[in-house]
Amino acid sequence: ARLIGQSVADIVLQFRAVRTLIAQDQLEQFSRQVRVSEQPVIIADIDGKILLVNEAFKTLLPKDHSAFGRLDELAGAFQQPDRFLRDVAELIRHHRPWRGELLLRSESNREKPLLIRADPVHPSRDRVLGFVLIFSDITDRKA
Repeated sequence: ARLIGQSVADIVLQFRAVRTLIAQDQLEQFSRQVRVSEQPVIIADIDGKILLVNEAFKTLLPKDHSAFGRLDELAGAFQQPDRFLRDVAELIRHHRPWRGELLLRSESNREKPLLIRADPVHPSRDRVLGFVLIFSDITDRKA
């Protein structure tokens, strides 16, 4: 009986290890896809700590705003930092999706209009893992 119990425990442990490896592989593939995407993207955890920023987003920012670790630290990169902070706080506190336009500051003092789409990631109805923010440069559309 002990041998059967140990065998079942080993099978369960092996199954969980395989699931972990598969999840790790999927995470690496997804992260790689986001990093090389031409669409500016930020992924943050449930507390607003930035987990991943792709190069497309980094190229939008002025050089003096290239270092940040939390979503709220990005506020200074926008012409309306108080509005950005308010919307990010709503996203984090209440897990409400956010759509809007904000003006990004640039090094040449020209504003760059961005469309922002921020969504909570829900693996289940009552749980949020984090947030995905997707930015679109709408300069041409505004012109």
